[in-house]
Order: sequence, then C-alpha cells, then structure tokens
Amino acid sequence: MSHRVHRIILALGVLTAALALTAGSVAAVSSTIRAYFDADGHLMFTYADGSQVSGTIPPGTYQVIYDNLGADDLAVDHAFHLFGPGIDFAPAASVVHSTFNVAFAPNATYTLRDDLHPAIGGRTFMAVAGGSTAEPSVGGGGGGSTPTPSTSKPVSNDVVGTDIAKSTSKAFRGTLAGAVSAAGKLTLTYKGKPVNSLKYGRYTFAIDDRSPTKAFKVQRLKGSPIAVTGVKSVGKKNVTLTLDAGQWWFSSGGPTKTFFAVTR
Repeated sequence: MSHRVHRIILALGVLTAALALTAGSVAAVSSTIRAYFDADGHLMFTYADGSQVSGTIPPGTYQVIYDNLGADDLAVDHAFHLFGPGIDFAPAASVVHSTFNVAFAPNATYTLRDDLHPAIGGRTFMAVAGGSTAEPSVGGGGGGSTPTPSTSKPVSNDVVGTDIAKSTSKAFRGTLAGAVSAAGKLTLTYKGKPVNSLKYGRYTFAIDDRSPTKAFKVQRLKGSPIAVTGVKSVGKKNVTLTLDAGQWWFSSGGPTKTFFAVTR
C-alpha cells in the first residue's frame, strides 16, 4: 500500500480541564487542534475556530486523535509527519484511526511536513509560555513563503459531493460495489446489477482497486471530480457520498466515462 494520507484530521485535546500556564503566558485559542490536508492538498493546522496555529503553542500534554481521509480531490497522495523533541508521528497509509498522547516541551520547536512533498507547505511552531506571535516558517522545515490560506473545506469520508447541511436530510440508500482491475477497467454495480439509474441520497462506494496507475473517480455534470481511490492506491476503500439529482459518471480521470442518472 502506498504512503497515502488524504486529506488528514488530527484532534488535539488537553488531558486536564485546561492547560496550567504560568502568569503572563499565552493560552491556546482552543484545547483542540485540527491537522489535515484539505481538498486542495494544503497542509492545515488549525484551532477549533479555524485559525492557524501561528508560530507558538502553549507547552503541555495533548491527546491526539488521528484520522486518515485519503487522497485530495486531485487524487494526489500526501503523508503527514509531525516531529520534534520527543515526538515523531508519521502514520503508515494503512492506519485510518489512532489515539495517543503527545507532550510539547517548553521552548522546543516542532515541524509539520508532507513527507511526499517536503518542499511544499511545511511549517514549524514553538512550544512557549510567552507571548510570541511570530508566523510559522513554511517549506520543508525551513524558510520559504507563507502559503495562501485555503478556503476549501476538508472532504469528509462521510459526506462528499454536496452541501453538508442539505445532505444530512437525505436517506442512506445502500452500497455500490465498484472495482478497478489491474488493467485499469472500472465497474460499478448496485444490488448485483450495473449502475444505470439511482435515486438521490447517500451511498457507500465500496471500491476494490487493483491498479497501481488508475484511480476511481465520481463526478457530477458541472461538478468537481471526487477521488474515491487514488492513482497510486491498491486495495479496498469505502467512501460514503451524497448523490444529488442529475447526470453523473465514474472514470479513472481519463476521457473514458461511464454515465448514470440520479433521480428524485
């Protein structure tokens, strides 16, 4: 299995009710931090209010909840890596969920990096109790320019392809069985029959991808492609998508498309 880490979410919660900081220290914006690759492949490291961790974080022990959400919308693979004194977290692509504790040591510097693209979007931050507001450095652990903040929302494996607020009211319809053969041929069936028409709602795409060079993508007319599996991925993957009424197709990203209709 490739080092494929999707768009990742990493929640950091303080083990105690609040961080015990010295007088005059700077408190974290929240006791939770989200770290993930967004739909455009940008490495994000944000507090609960969406603001980036900017150069410093209060030292202390945090609980880490790690989730691997797969490749980004362009089917580009990523590999999350957080390291520094006492911490070296680089989960394998096969790890989809993990919970553990980390301790950010006072005055220590830590680095966030995409190991598959180390020169793009990395950053460092320091665990300090003082009031520094320095922006994090960007790049493969040193120097570089600050990336433009992304306005894209991370793609969840639970709801993809439509507005989340609207999708919660749509019924779960069942499982679509898909495959990518070693030769790159794509198939998709529902209850044992090839997919031609579906009723709108939520479906789980259960894809068995045997090709190391092809991906399984789903797209709605005038919409953006949704990568269910990545180009370099081999193996089985389940992703739940919300399909709105309209014309859809699945493909490997090339000119060959298999169309199907979604009706109300």
